[in-house]
Amino acid sequence: MTRQILEKGLCYRVGSGDSIDYWEDPWIPNNPSFKPIPRSEEARNELGSVSSLKCPDGNWNVEKLTRHFSGETARNILKIPFTNTPLEDALIWNGNTNGTFSVKPAFMLEFWNGSSTSPPWKFLWSSKIHERHKFFLWKLANGGLTKATNLQRRNIEVQCKDCIHGCGSIESDAHLWHIRNIAKMENKIFSLDSTMSTLNHRFTEFRSLVSRDGPVSPHIHCTKNIWRKPSEHCIKINSDAAVKDDTSFIGVVARDHLGTVLELKAAQLLTDIAELAEAYGVLQGLILAKEKGWTKVLLELDARNIILQIQSHDTPSTRWLPAGVFADIQRLRNDFQEVRFTWIPREENFLAQFL
Repeated sequence: MTRQILEKGLCYRVGSGDSIDYWEDPWIPNNPSFKPIPRSEEARNELGSVSSLKCPDGNWNVEKLTRHFSGETARNILKIPFTNTPLEDALIWNGNTNGTFSVKPAFMLEFWNGSSTSPPWKFLWSSKIHERHKFFLWKLANGGLTKATNLQRRNIEVQCKDCIHGCGSIESDAHLWHIRNIAKMENKIFSLDSTMSTLNHRFTEFRSLVSRDGPVSPHIHCTKNIWRKPSEHCIKINSDAAVKDDTSFIGVVARDHLGTVLELKAAQLLTDIAELAEAYGVLQGLILAKEKGWTKVLLELDARNIILQIQSHDTPSTRWLPAGVFADIQRLRNDFQEVRFTWIPREENFLAQFL
């Protein structure tokens, strides 16, 4: 039984891709059995390793993906981040977000995929929690909460899909959990009045910085709680990421010690994993700094777990998928005379978030 449970979660983390057979080995996290579905039976005649599906720059070869695999498989492959840093292919256990096998996630995997003789709902309804909580969990698991994504799934027209708190995300079950975590972990109280006030403030700040033709104000009035200037000859780079459905949007802002906006950069990444998106934002900031020839940079972001992962090689990522992005960050940081990574509260990261 233990071997069967282990095999259910085994999947390759793609590094170079040289040791992974793209038909026979499990390597696509979101696919059934982690294996690809062919576009046609003829497509199976072309064999190779995962590395043969990449372009010389390490990015995925979209033409090959669409020729070999089904549309869903190709899209799931594109969600796997590529890396330009030598990284070995590694067999991980997908039942745990950090890729390591442990008993509790293994039990939960078997529990939720158990036989009909012990359905999970039997344990929910017989549990010793409040009936209101049981009903809420049941509706959450079945997509029954009246959120925008659930209503659309039932072909109900929704005029406004955005979260009312103005955070730029679509109202969904996952985002509801995110709001809950902020309220619980950061003791933040949400109200519509404060949300509208925050939106108005950020829009005013943003409008004072940029126009359709680019930066219009070379200086920023920096207050104690908004933005702090870096030291002279140092470039401060702020990055942030927002997840909508299965796509992440990244904003990067670079400013000098006077507060002058030097560069604005926006990027997209096909992923719904916040940690991967935040790490990718840091990577885009380093790439921008290298392209501009800046030698001293300070990177700020509001994701504390990303900072901890970058600063300590011994700190395991809470998810195994961003490993390649973190490897690229560690490689690029050696190209600078000085580079620092700092956590800031979310309200101080307003412009990158706005982008």
